[in-house]
Amino acid sequence: MDKSILFLTDLDNGEKEDPITVEYLKKYFDVTISYFDTIESHEKNFSLILLRNTWPSDHSKVATYHKLKTAFLHRAETKNLNIYNDSRANADHLGKGYLVTLYKNNFPVIPSVDSLEDLKLLPRAKQYLLKPKNGFSSIGIETIARERLSETVINNQIIQPKLDFQYEISFYFIDKKFLYCLIFAPSKIPAWPRPTEHEPTAEELRFAKQCLDWEKMRYGLCRVDALKTTAGKLVLLEIEDDAPYFSITEIAASLKKLFLESLKESIQKVIGNFYA
Repeated sequence: MDKSILFLTDLDNGEKEDPITVEYLKKYFDVTISYFDTIESHEKNFSLILLRNTWPSDHSKVATYHKLKTAFLHRAETKNLNIYNDSRANADHLGKGYLVTLYKNNFPVIPSVDSLEDLKLLPRAKQYLLKPKNGFSSIGIETIARERLSETVINNQIIQPKLDFQYEISFYFIDKKFLYCLIFAPSKIPAWPRPTEHEPTAEELRFAKQCLDWEKMRYGLCRVDALKTTAGKLVLLEIEDDAPYFSITEIAASLKKLFLESLKESIQKVIGNFYA
């Protein structure tokens, strides 16, 4: 069985997670590192295409990034390319619009709407956040006072009340198997603090798995992010099922090993299923 992997990443963003992952996977697979702009002629020649941290650190390149990624995903569908993560993913993989749908269906999510007409559905707040539906790494998020919302043009954005919370909590999964949980206090944005390993309670883990039950991704990496409110309640921030960052440079060696071994086993299984 061929074990060739096209590993898509942007090494210019300076993150060390992908180089570490590549070095580990090279022990088991034939790995080629590349980016969207150079792969069209040979992307069909690989057993699996692994889509990782392709986002640009240079915010001026965001529009180009979205254009290249959209074109690649279209080719992947039309050419029936073997993609990891699973292309059936229906959360961040498709943009932030799912948060609006989840809120309308009484899911434990940060209240979210995508039009001023639905503003009445949100809890009243002094400030609101406008988030691009196709956003990532908090790029393009705006904070708007309530009195200014009526004069704001909503363009492919979601509107959320700015909540008071204790900290941000993230749950990490591969193939829907729970690996570990980290707390970021007070939150990842604007300054990314060093995470603290957290043993989730049964209730917290049920919350995260409830999100995965809704998520249609069959295999791959997924991170469930939530806020712990000042009232002690978890509310969903996002289900990152596109190319979730796993913070492997900031966690214990045992968790890093767990991540790398679990990823390797998942990839082996996925390639085996594609070529069974």
